[in-house]
Amino acid sequence: MIDGQPSNAISVHPPGACPCFQRGNAELGDLSPPDKLHKLATDILELAIDHLNQPQVLDQFAHVLFAKIKRFDNSNRITAKLRASEHDLRHSVVKAIIPLASVEQSGVFTTIEACAVTSADVPWLLAELAIPGQLIEIRRLVAQIVSRMLGPDDVEAFNAVWEAASTDPELRAAIDWLVRPIELDSPEATQMREIYRRMSEDRTPAPPVEEIPLEEALREILSNPAPETFVRLELTLRDRATDPAHDRSALPGW
Repeated sequence: MIDGQPSNAISVHPPGACPCFQRGNAELGDLSPPDKLHKLATDILELAIDHLNQPQVLDQFAHVLFAKIKRFDNSNRITAKLRASEHDLRHSVVKAIIPLASVEQSGVFTTIEACAVTSADVPWLLAELAIPGQLIEIRRLVAQIVSRMLGPDDVEAFNAVWEAASTDPELRAAIDWLVRPIELDSPEATQMREIYRRMSEDRTPAPPVEEIPLEEALREILSNPAPETFVRLELTLRDRATDPAHDRSALPGW
């Protein structure tokens, strides 16, 4: 089931032969039924990565993984295995997911997350853009992925993208936010200065707060009984438990 609708199952073993079903209840016994289903689905997808060369497995895998990412389900194990796999295999997953993502508003980031796309994939993505006859929606998505993969220190990749963009209108439009000039007195420049100012303030270390002695802190908490009193006591004692400046030996019973 995907989003409440029946979907094609990924079958890479005869029924009952999948190792995921042979682990018994020991590993799943403490999980709730929904958690068991989620774990089992992840186990099957992780296993399917080893069988993506089988007929139909790749397309079914791409559909299920894409739906899982769209629902914000945890896919860390699957992504980690894809990241550790051969480039050709991971690229085949990217190619299978891109048509699905091209019609989604968040398709760029879903593809990047699902397939563990990195800046090392930029040359391959540029080669994909160079293939003639592709749908415009797919070209735009690939170009947007490229624009999100450019790091400030990767001069070689940026030069390659800049050169390709000179003859590729979709790629040129995708990197426009990175390369177009901004007038110094424009509203956009003013907004960028304000954003930078706020970010700089956020990075400014807060002045140190003078910590009152432990006994005084406990006395203040106990002087104002409230439903959260016990929690405040627990947190205060826990946070200062390893601080040599606050000796708890003088507080018998705490």
